Amino acid sequence: MAATPTTRRNATKLEIKASSSSSNKEKAVTMLTAAAMTTSMMVPEIAQAADGVTPSLKNFLLSIAAGGAVLVAIIGAIIGVSNFDPVKRS
Repeated sequence: MAATPTTRRNATKLEIKASSSSSNKEKAVTMLTAAAMTTSMMVPEIAQAADGVTPSLKNFLLSIAAGGAVLVAIIGAIIGVSNFDPVKRS
């Protein structure tokens, strides 16, 4: 579905018209694809691939949480050291 914009300039106003030229074959393919997706989502085995969280996904999420905790600890240490030992410039 390609849209081809056309622009026409008048002395006082600008008109922009967009037109779409899609054939009946493209519309039929789109409708069949939508129907196939809808019916595939009605089957529970396809709609939900797995129950719960897989062990690899659990480990991945835990590693992200651990990385966040390390980042917070580093930022906290930097703030703590900068408040504990301020630099005085003369």
